[in-house]
Amino acid sequence: MKSTTQQLQNRGHLETYKPELVSSEKAVKLLQSAISIERSKGARMARMVNTPSLLPSIIKALNKEKKLYTKMELCETLVHFGQASVPLAVPLLGKVGQNQIKGIPNSVFNKISYPLRRDIIARTLSKIGEPALPALYNTLQSTQHSAIYEALDAIGYIVFYSKILTEKHKEMGLKKLILLFKKEGYEPVMRWKIIRTLESFPKAKSFLENLMKNECNLYIKLEINRSIQQIERKSKKPALT
Repeated sequence: MKSTTQQLQNRGHLETYKPELVSSEKAVKLLQSAISIERSKGARMARMVNTPSLLPSIIKALNKEKKLYTKMELCETLVHFGQASVPLAVPLLGKVGQNQIKGIPNSVFNKISYPLRRDIIARTLSKIGEPALPALYNTLQSTQHSAIYEALDAIGYIVFYSKILTEKHKEMGLKKLILLFKKEGYEPVMRWKIIRTLESFPKAKSFLENLMKNECNLYIKLEINRSIQQIERKSKKPALT
């Protein structure tokens, strides 16, 4: 059943918004409102003000936000500020919402696109793109697996679709992923996540082929096979002229 306008607004959905007065002070006040659509207005006004000094208020609001559309507005504001948002957003990986993948799926993603990032912060950092990669790679050294899982999803997505990353950068990233695999790959979900991320790294093919020889978990084997196929598929794409 389609949601009514009121139901959407109760979840923070905001359509056209053209405030007469725009200021940092008003944006912060709106972000602190008990009404979800008002908080959405605060997030949007922060983009209008266009002052990175509002980012701590955005992060604070996002960290406790429960309403879907307000979360989306807050995340769009993080994307708007780009690289300035990254140091504040990365610590929230795996901590906002409950939509993250907790185990290995019993089916393989069968599209040729990169799989959807379920974590809203991973999606946000993916939209910020290449400027987020250094902080995401640093997150691979975290002791919190939940943060590493989501960092891997964001890394995989960014590298998969990037048109500006050099082969040298991809080789550096691959080394970091293999190092993580050797350190944490004993844990099944981590193992699966890394293997999925490796589909974005062309030179990972031989590493994946060697993994296949000794892997016992059926669903991880299927993911290895898919990553190899993705690498082969991308390598056959004609170069743009």
